[in-house]
Amino acid sequence: MEQEIKKEIIITDEYLLKRGYKEYKPTRFDNESVVTRFQKRFDDDFGKKYFIDVIKWSNDYVPVARRDKWWKPFSYHYETQVTMFEDQKALNMEFFSAWSLEEVESFMEKMFHTMNLNYYETWTENRGVPREEAIKTKEE
Repeated sequence: MEQEIKKEIIITDEYLLKRGYKEYKPTRFDNESVVTRFQKRFDDDFGKKYFIDVIKWSNDYVPVARRDKWWKPFSYHYETQVTMFEDQKALNMEFFSAWSLEEVESFMEKMFHTMNLNYYETWTENRGVPREEAIKTKEE
């Protein structure tokens, strides 16, 4: 039985930029371990679906004596906020280091379609419109 060998992709700032993420400075709400942030907007024919934020953390807080062979100077984790239903109930999600960027992007795309999440904003500038309603409006 053959096993599929999965090549691990090392996340770097350059890798994120090449995939269309835009870099921006930490916000005033971030602690001092946040080095930088990245964000990418995901769109389709009907509007802006959602954003994925990538937060780059410094691991310098780990004492040198406790840094083992698995220690890395930086780690990345992923965040997003989406809304559901007509009353736009917000859902915040965080994906930590065990997730790859590709897994997060794939999961969010599947969730957007499966759960009928609201658009962040449609091209007609309506906020929080459920996917089915956006498609119906465009067809009319």
